[in-house]
Amino acid sequence: MLTEVITELVGLLKDHGMRATADARNINAPCCFVTVTRFDKPTLDAAWRATGEVLAIGRDLGGLADISTLSKFVDDILDALEPEGVAVESIETNQQATPPTGGTLPAVRLTYTLYAERTNHGN
Repeated sequence: MLTEVITELVGLLKDHGMRATADARNINAPCCFVTVTRFDKPTLDAAWRATGEVLAIGRDLGGLADISTLSKFVDDILDALEPEGVAVESIETNQQATPPTGGTLPAVRLTYTLYAERTNHGN
């Protein structure tokens, strides 16, 4: 179930022309780093509520250029996820990410919720 949620989110972002990964070793700004942080009990229709984060990581352009670039990036992420039933619950600005190459890059953290059914159980 974890793999399916990550694969779905990474695929949605890539389908909208964004770089996305769930592997921190592959962060190459600008890109989205996708995680799943929690699964809650199934709902009546057997779907599990998955919660996680999409970290939108931009290049360090400095000052207002960072804000402008990240603002467009967040809009693009919302355009990719919301029509597919992924609810963005919160957006935290003024974040930083550390890519594998070192240093820090400007970032925005989006917390999402989606409902996932268990498939391939027992296989």
